[in-house]
Amino acid sequence: MRHAWAWRELGRVKRWLKLPMSEVEAAYRQAIALLPNERMFQEEMERLPKSQD
Repeated sequence: MRHAWAWRELGRVKRWLKLPMSEVEAAYRQAIALLPNERMFQEEMERLPKSQD
């Protein structure tokens, strides 16, 4: 479970650093894969701007 939350935080940091959105989405996908029942991960990923890189 902690690994999933760590991946989510990594996604947030990558977004804050303005890294490519594909990297942010990849981190969120890892979090969701590890903890698929955590709705917050899915909701946050849905609010991300669409990847354009």
